[in-house]
Amino acid sequence: TEMGGESLYFGKPHPPIYDLARRRVSALGVDVPDSAILAIGDGVITDIKGAMGEDIDSLFISGGLAAAETQTLTQPDPDLLTAYLETEMSNPTFTIGNKVSNDPANHAGNYRSMECWTIYHAAQFALKTSKWA
Repeated sequence: TEMGGESLYFGKPHPPIYDLARRRVSALGVDVPDSAILAIGDGVITDIKGAMGEDIDSLFISGGLAAAETQTLTQPDPDLLTAYLETEMSNPTFTIGNKVSNDPANHAGNYRSMECWTIYHAAQFALKTSKWA
């Protein structure tokens, strides 16, 4: 753009990434309405903003990028979570923290393993407690 060309954005929160995801699901022969989609992520300016822009439900993992701001060890401090989301002008459908501590001594600093574990259990939680159950 700065050099006079056209810039195309494809990652979250921009619509093309969601269009791609829908086309890939459709190519599998599966008809999934937006009301059955749950976006899961720890970034309010990418994951949650994208979900809000697409009008799909979202699950915010407060123990990821916002762990310090929300003081999430296992679950976020409710007042700090509210303040953080208001500051970021974000409104996720659901929020969950971590089931494991963010203390590296408790999981050898393996954030990717913690993230996968958290997302797996967060998705189970969301499915058990939501309109899709």
